[in-house]
Amino acid sequence: HNPVVWNETDIELLKGHTIYHLSNLMRRQIKTDWETIHKPLSTSYPEQLGELTPELYTWALSMVYSRAIGFDRNGEYVRAIVPDLDMANHSPSAGWNGAETFSYEPETDRVVLTSTLPVKPGGQIYAHYGSYSNSKLLFSYGFVLRSGTPQCIDVWPSLGNQKIWGYQQKLELLRSTPGGFMEQNYDFSGTFRKESTDEESPVLISHKLLGQLRVLQADENDWPLIQNAFFGKIVSCKNEMS
Repeated sequence: HNPVVWNETDIELLKGHTIYHLSNLMRRQIKTDWETIHKPLSTSYPEQLGELTPELYTWALSMVYSRAIGFDRNGEYVRAIVPDLDMANHSPSAGWNGAETFSYEPETDRVVLTSTLPVKPGGQIYAHYGSYSNSKLLFSYGFVLRSGTPQCIDVWPSLGNQKIWGYQQKLELLRSTPGGFMEQNYDFSGTFRKESTDEESPVLISHKLLGQLRVLQADENDWPLIQNAFFGKIVSCKNEMS
């Protein structure tokens, strides 16, 4: 089970981790959706939805999060829980992304699970959900792996004190720049990320995070070159150091 359906005692074990914050955000959103959307519907249509409860609704959502497969069908992106295929376990060695193991065949209108690993008679066919960190695997699917997952840390900066130089200008610039530089992305891709468990492998830093930080640290001397922040370029040596 993913943390959305955990009890309060178990949720507290995650305290101090990003998952604790995001799980509580999701739980509050589910509660709001129940009260404002689904509860009124179940009251209005008791014959069809009278047996719906907050617990059943939460369980159904957790099933969609953990078992649904997304794919393009007839020009439209759809998600479906495919019988039997939703039971396939994830293996980080089964591929690099989900498309290597799950695919849609428009000619036959079928979703296909393909094994990229040798399969012995009676052996298990693994899927690859994606190149996810343990944070993502736990939040969406309810499990973690001992090894083989990318190492990620998520950092989300804030504009902070309104007294900083150019506060309003920086806010408007981040909001108006294409590419989502103002957005806080909770996709677990990691603003700091190592693709390999090798200690010598480099740490990759998110393009968006660097852009945000360069804007936030800018002063009046940096402002004429501030657009550099959105194209992977430094604004000034002083700005980059800070």
